[in-house]
Amino acid sequence: MALVTPKKIIVSNCGDSRAVLYRNSVVIPLSIDHKIEESGGHVIFWDEARILGVLATSRAIVNGYLKPYVISESEVTITDGGG
Repeated sequence: MALVTPKKIIVSNCGDSRAVLYRNSVVIPLSIDHKIEESGGHVIFWDEARILGVLATSRAIVNGYLKPYVISESEVTITDGGG
């Protein structure tokens, strides 16, 4: 999710979807990816990537019983909007 004003760009991210800004021919990352393995978890490939062999990573939000194994706190970054 992003809030863009003339002075600030505020991005909230949870997961591996990234936000970038292209300014003056330079790509600027606005978010930090959350990766399962970097957080101490494991991904098992069984038809698709799964957490603990059960949870498909694209369906992590709707499987509440696996909440202890899924990052739920978003990373918030604030960048100068340049305006």
